[in-house]
Amino acid sequence: MAIERYVHSLWPNQSLDAIAAGAAQYGLYLCLALFCVAWLRSRPRGAVIPFVVCAALAAGLVYVSGLAHDEPRPFVVLGVRPLVPHGTDNAFPSDHSAAAAYAATLAVFVDPPVGAATWLVTVALGAGRVYCLLHTPLDVVAGWVIGTGPGLIAVIWWRRNRR
Repeated sequence: MAIERYVHSLWPNQSLDAIAAGAAQYGLYLCLALFCVAWLRSRPRGAVIPFVVCAALAAGLVYVSGLAHDEPRPFVVLGVRPLVPHGTDNAFPSDHSAAAAYAATLAVFVDPPVGAATWLVTVALGAGRVYCLLHTPLDVVAGWVIGTGPGLIAVIWWRRNRR
């Protein structure tokens, strides 16, 4: 909890609060929009089925991981109100980070420049969720791993079977 206490000590900085809250709340939407831009720019043939199936795999991994490990949200442990409204459900893993990492991984292989921007937003989203005390760094990193793994599987499947 040392990291979370330190982060909470930074909250009086209203500019940083606003940036972090924006990243935490809207970063996933931006990641998905950037993935759509990557898709429209390159129009990858034969990618729909592997990308959708592996998205379901990533969602399943998030669900199973959450069942396997229960962790209270940092704002609950510290007894403070988070910077962005959120329920007190299980914090592990960060499903926002998993979804963003999945979209960013696909975007990197579909359109590398847009994919790099998507990964930057993914990192900002994770940092924002830690700053807002919605997740611990471990929750976010676990989300990135859970999202990236199926993303790589989807890319390998797509590249082997595209026509």
